[in-house]
Formats: sequence, C-alpha cells, structure tokens
Amino acid sequence: MKTSVDVAVVGAGHAGLNALKEIRQVTDDWVLINGGPLGTTCARIGCMPSKVAIHLADSYQSRERLARYGISGGEALHLNPLGALEHVRDLRDTFVDLVLANTTDEMDPTHLIDGYASFTAPNRLRVGDHEIHAGAIIIATGARSVVPPDWLQAFGDGILTVDDLFEQPALPDSVAVVGLGPIGIEIGQALHRLGVKVTGIDHGSRVARLNDPEVSRVTVETLGREFPLWLGDEPHIERVEDGFRVRAGEREVQVEKLFLAVGRQPSVGRLGLDQIGVPLQANGVPEYDPATLRVGRLPIYIAGDASGGIATLQRAAEQGRIAGYNATHRRQRRCLQRTPMAIIFSEPNTPPSGSNGTRWTRAAPRSSDSALVPSAAP
Repeated sequence: MKTSVDVAVVGAGHAGLNALKEIRQVTDDWVLINGGPLGTTCARIGCMPSKVAIHLADSYQSRERLARYGISGGEALHLNPLGALEHVRDLRDTFVDLVLANTTDEMDPTHLIDGYASFTAPNRLRVGDHEIHAGAIIIATGARSVVPPDWLQAFGDGILTVDDLFEQPALPDSVAVVGLGPIGIEIGQALHRLGVKVTGIDHGSRVARLNDPEVSRVTVETLGREFPLWLGDEPHIERVEDGFRVRAGEREVQVEKLFLAVGRQPSVGRLGLDQIGVPLQANGVPEYDPATLRVGRLPIYIAGDASGGIATLQRAAEQGRIAGYNATHRRQRRCLQRTPMAIIFSEPNTPPSGSNGTRWTRAAPRSSDSALVPSAAP
C-alpha cells in the first residue's frame, strides 16, 4: 500500500470514478479507496435496477389491456415473484459488471484499496492499520437511505429501503410505502403492479417534490386510482403478529413490510471530519464552496451524493470531474449553474420541481409539437 500520493479519492461511485478520469490525465500517483461492494449507486441499487423492476411491472400489468388489442387469454397470465426478482438481480449484476470492467477491474492493489477511510489530518487518511498522506483528497462516499434510529431499533427486520429491496428472496404480500418522493412513487407503483398490496403514506400534502398545486392534485388523483395514497398525517407504526399496523389520521392498515423512502443521507459519518476540526453542516456534510467543491481552504474536495442536495448520476459525474480537476490544478474550475431537469418514471411520467424552485410548464404548441420549459415558481 502506498504511503504518500498526489491525490486520494475516497469512494468508487460515479463521482469518484469521474474524478479519477481528470486525475489520471495529470498524474499516476493516486489511490482510490472504497469500503463495501464496488459498483456505483446507480448500477447497484439505484436507477438501473429500479427501471428494470418498473419495466417488468409495466409489462405484467399490460395483460389487463391485451383484450383491447384483440389478444385473448391475458387474464391467465401469472407472475412468478421469485423469477421476477432473479431477473432484476441478473440485469443489475450485468450493469455492475460493465461498470467494473471499464474502471476498477484494471486497477492493481497499489491503486485500489479496499477499506473504509477516516481522516487523521486534513491531508492524511487512515485505512485499517495504514496511513496515507495525500496532496489532495476527494470525498465521494455517496449516500444511504435514511432510517430513523428509533424505527430501526423497533422495526428493523421489517424495514425495506432501495438499498436492500432487490436482495429480498421474495416480494412481500403487502407493504406501506412511507415517503412519496420520487423513489417512493416509482417503487410503490412498481410493487403494486407486481401484485403487492401497497399503501402510500406521506406527512405532506403533495407528492414527488411537486410545487405546482394543480400538477400535484392531478398526480395524486391519477396514482390514487391504482393504490391508496394517504397524505397530510404522520404515520404511527406498531408491530403486530403478522407484520405492522400503520395508522395515519383516521386511517389504518396492516402490512407485512415497511418500505421507507424518506430521504438519502450523505455517507460522511465514518470519515471523522469533526475530529480534525472541519466545520460541519446539520446533515454532517462539511462546509464547502459549491462552485469549486473545495472544503474551506483545505486540500479537500467533495463531490456527488456525499455533498448533499438532489442526487442524480449527471450531477455526480460533473462534480466528480470538477473535483478531480481542481485537486490537480492550481487554477480552479467552477461548477456551472444548470437548469435542473428530472423525470419520475411513474405512469404518468412526472417532472419534479427543481431544487431551485423551477417548475415545468407546457409551452404554447409550435406546429404539432409542444415542449416543457422552465418558468418561475410563484
């Protein structure tokens, strides 16, 4: 293991791997440190396997429409839940293998270090029993699903998140989806279409981060035709013999499992930044310049989901490139302000509001086409 390098990257997700692309143009004196399984969030637990599940669910539900097309016998089709989950995992593993084949598979042990890193100084990391001095360090440790500690203690074996959903040996018979942001909406609808009895619950009055009240109303009304959506009340959960009893206001349901989609938490707690005097924000993320991604005046940069904010592959990749460049150049590049664009793969597709208050409205048609354009939120 190297004891001194030009740059150390902590985390081998999209941000970390894109940072390395920039670093390797300048120096071969680097290390990539990764704790846990390799493979990016998107390929292993995020947008790639979730879209496989959504496509599978839509394909199965299409049996209800076959008669409209003159195809009979659709009502006789049945889902093999074990085979369905195996299909999702098979494609997930293919996605992960493709990522690894083009990145970490080519790295030797002097460059790729397996283990969790922590800071012992602003330019020094400890991995196991070894210490590494680095001219610059990039934090790209990603994020994890939020599970309230008291819920984890009381209901741990009954809680599912996107981090472990695709590893389940079988689908539950029923589930309460707590949190109706993008992940909750997508997974909730997919599970419903795969035959799981789903109840969606959110303490807010809107879903999918929608700011426009009319778009939110139509979205809730449309999705509510498929499975119940309980909005406006905090869920109260108690364990019962066959699972969990969930109450929200005057409503009550008994379910086998709980699927939590209440947010993602940057995975920076293991780094020990507070132990070296780095000021931290409320979410545990160090205070940093959002333009250069530099932490104070230290030789530390942060990129991707670890930096907080809306998590997307494109944002992680761009921040990784900026951090990698800035870690190896005196003259710093700056992140560009971009119009936030996203889509939730529900039916109907839902464009969530941007993190800066942008919302999407339909422009006046030009010939036979129309387009979504940003407009100022009220």
